[in-house]
Amino acid sequence: DYFINHMSQKLSPAEGKVSILRYDGTMLMSTDPARTTGELARGLMRELHLPEVEAAHFERMDEEGRAVLVAFRASHLYPIVVVTELYRDQALAPWRTELRSLFMVLVPALLALTAVSIAFYRRQQLIVAVRAEADRHERLHATVYRASTDAIVITDRDAQVLSVNPAFTEMLGYQPDEVRGKNPRMWSSGQHDDAVYQGLWQALLRDGVWKGELINRRRDGSLFDAEVSINVSRDDQGEFQHFIAYITDVSKRKQAELDLRESEGRFRDLTHLSSDWYWEQDEHFRFVRMDGDLRTLSGVAAQDHIGLTRWDMPALNLSDADWAAHKALLNAHQPFYNFEMRRPDHDGRRHWVSISGTPKFDAQGRFVGYRGVGSNITDRKLAEEG
Repeated sequence: DYFINHMSQKLSPAEGKVSILRYDGTMLMSTDPARTTGELARGLMRELHLPEVEAAHFERMDEEGRAVLVAFRASHLYPIVVVTELYRDQALAPWRTELRSLFMVLVPALLALTAVSIAFYRRQQLIVAVRAEADRHERLHATVYRASTDAIVITDRDAQVLSVNPAFTEMLGYQPDEVRGKNPRMWSSGQHDDAVYQGLWQALLRDGVWKGELINRRRDGSLFDAEVSINVSRDDQGEFQHFIAYITDVSKRKQAELDLRESEGRFRDLTHLSSDWYWEQDEHFRFVRMDGDLRTLSGVAAQDHIGLTRWDMPALNLSDADWAAHKALLNAHQPFYNFEMRRPDHDGRRHWVSISGTPKFDAQGRFVGYRGVGSNITDRKLAEEG
């Protein structure tokens, strides 16, 4: 948004537009509201003759038949190009007005001198515009490089560090001078075996890209989990020129995942201590999860519950009225406790079970099902009957 607003103040839509594209023609951003991020501008990219030409200017006709003056410059570090398009009629309108005025006032003897002066002026303006465009490209590159929240490391073909951005210093603690000319092994954690790095280099040599997770070491010796993406930059002959690595610190995310797994483990342990099995149902009261030895404890195997409701399975002690009361409780999304069922197994033996459950709701408060526990109470019930 900053780029678009800034460029729109410098160049109105009636005068032209400025766009940033990738080498494959994918639009990254543009001051032209008719152009959308992600669209392909292959026709324009063919006229730029990238990557053979890094900067040039030329004239072309747009889709509406208007003459457009085009100037572009491609980054030698990243596969992006900035293209400025000026509508020729708008750009030349002030000059045409001035020329007509001079023609009507000055004597014919001055026409030749005027033409030379105008040509020289246009050339100087063009030189100034090209230089200004080059300066804008450099400032844009520096802004993107500095503003990235990911650490960016650029090395030569021998994997010697050429440049790092400020996010690298903030993430790993090394100053640029400390790593320049060094191999990225200096922040390796030593937690990975040689096979990991062999696979990394094989992917880079084969595909030109590698993505994965690594454990890195900060300057202070602390370790952190990182998502790393490495891309190969090639020269005009297709030879390796640079390696560009993007490093994202995912330590907080990994810790959150670990905390969640530990929490789930504690919940499972607590469930096993307080009951014989754990169950979950969806919003239609169909079983979607059963944990425990259900065949031994309830007479029906865990997998035989999945997809069924509680009333789809026989209960010898419950009447239609009992089921109706239970369903009403579920439809009201209320918790229930010690719901007792007498169930036969496939061998004709009878089991008594006690079920308790509580409703589940998502982040928006929508009902999404039930979860609960069950226990085998056969021994207690037989003792009560005896």
